[in-house]
Amino acid sequence: MSVELVYKSIKGNNNYWTTEFHFTHKKEKHYQWENITDLTATLPKLVSDYPNLFTSKNTERFYAYDVEKDNYSSVEISSTASNSQIKDSDYSCPIKLNNGKYYAIAIDTKEGRFFFSTSKGKFIKDLTDENIRRWKELDKASTTANSIRLNKKIWNKYSGWNPLSNYVINLKTGKAVWPNEEFKKGLVPIEGNPDSVNSALILMLLTQLTEQLTIHFKADNNIPIIDNTNDQTIIPEIDLEQYNAQKVYEAFKYLTMALSQQVKVNQALKAYDNGILQDYLHTVEVTDIEQLDTVQFARQLQRSRKDRRQVKDLALLLNTIAENMNIEKILKSLWQNPSLKNQYHYRNYETGKILLMQLNKTKLAAKEQQD
Repeated sequence: MSVELVYKSIKGNNNYWTTEFHFTHKKEKHYQWENITDLTATLPKLVSDYPNLFTSKNTERFYAYDVEKDNYSSVEISSTASNSQIKDSDYSCPIKLNNGKYYAIAIDTKEGRFFFSTSKGKFIKDLTDENIRRWKELDKASTTANSIRLNKKIWNKYSGWNPLSNYVINLKTGKAVWPNEEFKKGLVPIEGNPDSVNSALILMLLTQLTEQLTIHFKADNNIPIIDNTNDQTIIPEIDLEQYNAQKVYEAFKYLTMALSQQVKVNQALKAYDNGILQDYLHTVEVTDIEQLDTVQFARQLQRSRKDRRQVKDLALLLNTIAENMNIEKILKSLWQNPSLKNQYHYRNYETGKILLMQLNKTKLAAKEQQD
């Protein structure tokens, strides 16, 4: 028996809980429990771990779908499992939130909790300061929080602070809502539309992976190669000068950074098609040609068309790559691969000392020859 969690929306879509920790109406990667008992036992934890995905939904529209019998049965979500379990006595919001903007960016330090001001570009300790930025939408707050993590100018002001330790807090509940526990474990759920490029998410993953691989690619991490002349294994010839792991990663890093611009590129193309070039056409339509400097007009139009062609070519490439390549999955897979994290450790202490001594002698002799 296999059971799946289904949310039936008002529009009639059946949205299934997936192995990637989000809801989807597509027929792929549905998470399955062995029976409905296991599902109902796990459900409270899911609601607690992913409040943004559950609290906005009508609890009466959740069902357990029996795959073998092809039927649905209602599932109750206990209110004690959701954010509604927070009582007024447990948490008191330090400020009034009349406008519904209760998401803010915070960071905890030895001096206490600080909140970010986008207008001043710095962290402020007093939450009542009118300069502290607050949002209605979590996705906008988390996108800004991630861009702050990548902004070196900001962190140059705060020596000793960890750039990856800021977070988004829900001032109404007092809980950190981004990044969540799954992110801290290295498993980032893809919220919203799984087919779109989440620029903030992939840039954050890329930053972490870059720090990890920068250390991994250092010369000190190279493992010595033992030449065994008795080994008859035929090794295919590879031009490791042209094709090596570090160069491949740099190419992948460039592609990932380019994909993070997908939304902007599509917006730029739309601006050309629906705005700029239409202005030229309307000018030709309503203006007496004799009143125009036709040579200058043609040059400007040509320049706009050439610029649009560059933007369109880039949009076609980025959109096609995004549709056929799951960058987030690749980043997570590389991040979790143990082979890209560790140096080799000699298993035997005495053997390790002997081999390292030989390596040091070889390095010293090579250095003396150079000198």
